[in-house]
Amino acid sequence: MFPTFGAIAPLRAYWEILRTRKTWLLVDESHSFGVLGATGRGALEREGVKGDRIIAGGSLGKAFCAYGGLAVGSKRAIDLLWTSPAARGAASGMSSGASMADASMRLLRKQPDRLNKLRANVASLKAQLRDLGLSIDDNEAPLATFVAGTAREMKALQADLYAEGIYVIYTNYVGAGAEGAIRCAIFADHEPQHLTRLVSAIRKRL
Repeated sequence: MFPTFGAIAPLRAYWEILRTRKTWLLVDESHSFGVLGATGRGALEREGVKGDRIIAGGSLGKAFCAYGGLAVGSKRAIDLLWTSPAARGAASGMSSGASMADASMRLLRKQPDRLNKLRANVASLKAQLRDLGLSIDDNEAPLATFVAGTAREMKALQADLYAEGIYVIYTNYVGAGAEGAIRCAIFADHEPQHLTRLVSAIRKRL
């Protein structure tokens, strides 16, 4: 899942091309771990793509609020990964990072409703922003990104919202376009009134 507008890579189409060849599919799930798929395992789960030459890896610092990363794959895939230059050059990790990841995943297993709450918040905020006339991509990404005027106008919007205690990001990261974009992150912890407050503050400034 790409981090600016939340577009999701067509992994099934990629795998159909790759699976009959002597090649591998490596998927960066940094932004999709904990978010996409029936159980939140990521874009591969969402697309129903499986194979012994697939490795899913990525950061635990997004949905899991933990330190470090992980790689998921068949035993054959992981054994080969550990012999690669990338793995040999990686940090060995630290016990506190592993403890953070363990605690986060235990919490999510005890509270599986958090994923449903997140998805409800995503659908709600995106619908409300579209009602303002903003162009919001139709995907499950827990972010609502839009372009509203020039870079200067969007930086001013960000500053005005911040003055009201609302934090959104003005970004010119990859995919944002020449003028950049406003990126609103959505969390399971948000309540309906938080989303309504954001939409109301944006409405006053459009």
